[in-house]
Amino acid sequence: MLDLECFNIKTERGLLACALSSAGPADVSRSELRGSLSTEGVLVLVHASPTGSKDSAPLPALAAGLKCATLRFDLAGCGESGGSPRIGAYARDVEDIRTVVEHIRSTLHRQVLGLLGYAEGGTAVLQYATKYQDVPNIVTLGARIVHSDWFERCLTWSQVQSLKDAGKVDWSFVSPAGAKVRLEVTHEDLGQRPALEELPRCSGVRFLALHGSLDEKVPPSNMQTLEDLLGGHGGFEARVIPGVGHEWAGHEDTLCYAVTDWLWRQTRQARADGELASDEAPPLANQPSGYNIFVDNLALQVKEIHAAARSNLPSMAADGADDSDGDDEEPLVSAQARKR
Repeated sequence: MLDLECFNIKTERGLLACALSSAGPADVSRSELRGSLSTEGVLVLVHASPTGSKDSAPLPALAAGLKCATLRFDLAGCGESGGSPRIGAYARDVEDIRTVVEHIRSTLHRQVLGLLGYAEGGTAVLQYATKYQDVPNIVTLGARIVHSDWFERCLTWSQVQSLKDAGKVDWSFVSPAGAKVRLEVTHEDLGQRPALEELPRCSGVRFLALHGSLDEKVPPSNMQTLEDLLGGHGGFEARVIPGVGHEWAGHEDTLCYAVTDWLWRQTRQARADGELASDEAPPLANQPSGYNIFVDNLALQVKEIHAAARSNLPSMAADGADDSDGDDEEPLVSAQARKR
């Protein structure tokens, strides 16, 4: 059952409304998980800005399905947080993420497992990585990397003309809570671009980029731009998932499985490389091959989701899980992991 704690973080920009999920495996004792991701690491989930909120799809499904601690929050000007909504507020979004990361470390006294950003939230977590480089795992879902004319495509012809003639336009959208939000958008706002040129120099940071092949709001061509930036980075993986749209509707299990698999592999590798403290964590040698601390029962859950995941994620086979009933299962390890 999802254990949810809601609270606010006070900033100079106003309050940030947060929701901390502390879900974890129910059939494994806490002593066995000391130092593990389920009890110590918090994955920060960042929504699209300015039209989204912490309760926008697919973030609630991720919070419920990942079985690790997650913290969702409303960026300034969105949802229940203070401030005014803005287009192109990349620098402000990065500082909001920074505030949450520091709160997790200094107030909650927990590790930050990684950042996961959706759409414009994906752009924000990438820019966070370039500025701070202090969070080891960065996941993007349908990240908007190309910003050339996306906003103009949301406008009517008369609004486009107003933007050209007056340099600004009144734009409105319906928030996730159902409220109509109006804001003034200027050429200066649209000229803001995330500073991602330094991404390849992010040492010690690992990246996973996921994109749906049917995403019409943020076309998969954005993935190619990100690959051009990070293709030479040793810790970068990218997957375009067939048949998936922008909000991942109907594919939440596949999404949770993809993120879970990648995070667990990165953590195992980091521990093997000595990046993580191991005095409290059980050694990998004492765990079954493919043991996944995110799931309540690996053998049972693999049977439920692996068939669907295999069809959509052909590169993600299993990691040597040992099924108790003796069925022949493909090992749960990705094709890329096999090459290592």
